[in-house]
Amino acid sequence: MVTRSAVGLGAAPLILYIAIDLRRPLPSESEGRFTISRRAPEKVFTDETVLVELTASNRGDDIERLHLSDQPPYLAKVVRGAPSLDASLKRDSEVTLRYELAFREPGQYEFGITSFGIGSLFGLSEKTFAFYSPFSIRVYPKLLTPKLTPVRARAFAWAGTTPSKYKGGRLEFMNIREYAVGDRVRDVNWKASARMRSRLVNEWRVERGLDCVIIVDLFSDDLPRVGEWSARGDVIEAAYELANSFMTSGNRVGMLVLGQLLHKIRPGFGMKRLRTMVESMIDSQEGDVWNVEHAEEYLADFFRKQYIRRKGTLFFVSAGANMRLLNAVASLAKKGFVCNTVLVNYLETEGSALLERKLLDPKGEELGLRFARAELEWVESKLASHSNVFEWSRERGLVELRRPTA
Repeated sequence: MVTRSAVGLGAAPLILYIAIDLRRPLPSESEGRFTISRRAPEKVFTDETVLVELTASNRGDDIERLHLSDQPPYLAKVVRGAPSLDASLKRDSEVTLRYELAFREPGQYEFGITSFGIGSLFGLSEKTFAFYSPFSIRVYPKLLTPKLTPVRARAFAWAGTTPSKYKGGRLEFMNIREYAVGDRVRDVNWKASARMRSRLVNEWRVERGLDCVIIVDLFSDDLPRVGEWSARGDVIEAAYELANSFMTSGNRVGMLVLGQLLHKIRPGFGMKRLRTMVESMIDSQEGDVWNVEHAEEYLADFFRKQYIRRKGTLFFVSAGANMRLLNAVASLAKKGFVCNTVLVNYLETEGSALLERKLLDPKGEELGLRFARAELEWVESKLASHSNVFEWSRERGLVELRRPTA
């Protein structure tokens, strides 16, 4: 109750403002005619900074207090700014929320619900609306290491069986011989012919390209996970670098991606096929259905020609040290396939994820790395009985560890 005292008379305006604030109706979603629009790149690379702009427009009554809040996709990390904004919004005006994200793993990420809160001047009454503002960002893996040259690939003992398209299919000069009917004019050695006064041609050894299938293991039990981090991104980047190196050097490559769904790309040449592989890996998710234990069945069903001829080379790309991988490699090696195993070294990134979540101290990390390396060495020794063994890491790329033991 307001009295004639100084305190009572001083409180009268405040009580009046509160009464007016409570009685003033807030605009509804339809009356306010609010709209939400979003701007962001549609295609980015992993760890690249992405600017997201969320613009709210008002074509209705003035809004004294506005709280705009966005919900970034799962696995996206906010690196600058904040996904929320408090402001006022007058009639026929707009306000823009800006913040920056980074994505650690390749994939397709979806934006969805945006929260739009309207409050009175003193914040005593409030309404909240949910706007659906769909938007997709496809995140692609980056090439972290230089591609494998044909010379380096041969050093890894990756022998080919099909004529390569790399630089016309020639590898190196072999000899000079007499011209024969059917020889190409461009092979004539004109200087030698002039000296010997007889038409001579150069002989070349034809390069043989790899005819291989890359098997990408995204089975849930084979992918270590710590909170929002998983080894999925490392496995995809390793497989992408391998496929890119082979394709750009003129080799014929196919792919199986095992996870929630089975993605299969038949062996072939060309950058178009490489793009198909990259898109398939981006769309793939880890799952508990398709795994390397049944790789032999998948090869028989989807790569029948190669499976029967036993001429293809297989590359298993996996982060898991498990018996499924060992059994699959051993079985296929016994049936005549040339097997190669690429083990993805995720230990450093996993340790960083544990430290970030404060689940491990530096001493515990060092001890854990020792046990993990010991386990990895045991797996390598078993795999080396049937397979060439390589390690891929973000720092060093592809490194040979072991060759099959006699």
